[in-house]
Amino acid sequence: MRMAQSIPKTPQALASEIHIKALDNSTCFLLLEGDFDLRFWETRLNPHDLRPVECGGKPAVLATLNQLQGQVVLQRVFGLVDADFDRVLNRAKPPRVVYTDEADLETSLLLLQCSLPAQMNMERLLAATVDADKKRTFEQHKGCSLVEHVRRTALQFGVLRLLNEQQGWCVSFEKFSVLNSQWFDRGELTLRIPDLHRAFIAKLKEVGHGIELQQLSDLIQSCEQHGWFSSWQLVQGHDLLAVLAALMNSELLRRSSGRQQVSETSLQRDLLLMHWHDLQTCQMVRDLSAAVPAGQRCFHT
Repeated sequence: MRMAQSIPKTPQALASEIHIKALDNSTCFLLLEGDFDLRFWETRLNPHDLRPVECGGKPAVLATLNQLQGQVVLQRVFGLVDADFDRVLNRAKPPRVVYTDEADLETSLLLLQCSLPAQMNMERLLAATVDADKKRTFEQHKGCSLVEHVRRTALQFGVLRLLNEQQGWCVSFEKFSVLNSQWFDRGELTLRIPDLHRAFIAKLKEVGHGIELQQLSDLIQSCEQHGWFSSWQLVQGHDLLAVLAALMNSELLRRSSGRQQVSETSLQRDLLLMHWHDLQTCQMVRDLSAAVPAGQRCFHT
């Protein structure tokens, strides 16, 4: 039985609820960030040994674990949270916490190598919608694979998210979408990076930071010098799903008939159907299995 919440509970309330539910059984508890995490893991967890608990965000997961400090039940409570930029920023992983393989669960699942067929999960999703000839033409024009173009596009937004967190700028990205027509060309499926940077500078000024364009460029270049631009470390799932959906719906790439419009929500539904055989290769699955007490089985197999 899962512990979900329609109205967010405080860490204090979640800790009390876990403490009460732990009194009459030996079940362990897995704290999760949100609804997608809960829907993904609840069908894969062995409920007799590991019960999922939706907490309403990563800070709430960590705060709930802190609330349980000093209580015996803490030995039966774990958290599985998005790594976000913690690895990039060399932050110590909190005790009793398992990180996603990539920055978040969605990105981890999209990059997962599937066995049938043997390809990246993202490539499998693209192949179901994208016309092969159009894809070939697009890749020749861009000089890189379609997956690499997706990575580079989402990364440009990811580095701004990283700097926002690293520098403590406190810019809200809630209405600052990677697909905004001010900087994203849906016809060419290309991000106009100078326009994006100018818009971000404007957002910084709104919250009281007088950062100039050259200063932002220098900070971005520093990230590139760290090698972060050559991997998926800065790519966030929300941006990645948005870019994927835009590409899959584009007349430039999609098949001429037989496909419905794709959305971030429909892509998430596809991710919920991942085969357990492929998931077993995830580091987060291995880490969680190693964390629970001996003799307890985390997952249905």
